[in-house]
Parts: sequence; C-alpha cells; structure tokens
Amino acid sequence: MARNNFDKFGPSDTDLTIKFESPKAAEHFKSWLCGQGEQSYWRWMECREGEEDGPITALRFDYWTEGPVITAECGRLDAPDEDEDE
Repeated sequence: MARNNFDKFGPSDTDLTIKFESPKAAEHFKSWLCGQGEQSYWRWMECREGEEDGPITALRFDYWTEGPVITAECGRLDAPDEDEDE
C-alpha cells in the first residue's frame, strides 16, 4: 500500500509533477533548482552512481521548454568527457 505519492512512482515513470499552491512558490522552486538545487542534486547523485549502473543522473536541465515543463538529459557524472579524446 502506498504511503505517499512517491510510493506510487514506478520504475518506468519518467514524468514527475510538482504542483504548487501559488505561482510565486513555483517560481522560487524553479530558481532554486536552476541554481543551487542542481549542485545539491549532483552531489547526491555522485553517491547513487556508486550503487547503481546505467544513465541514472540528469546531467542537463532545460528550463526553456514550452509551458511549465523542465526536461532533463540523463547520463552519468562518472562518464568520460567527450572532449577528452581531442
């Protein structure tokens, strides 16, 4: 039995919706995520990547998609940089 909505989030789900009670609260969250939030998330994912395989980390966030949607390109923080071969 699900204790909260996160318990209902399945392994094949790719969309996560957060609804705020006010536009100001949503804007503040977006500002935080675009700045310090990304840094905190990546520090967390450095640990997770040590425990799981595959492209589990959102590497790039796109805040400028149409509508109130933030998209994320996934991969691994520990993957070799594509520019290293040059």
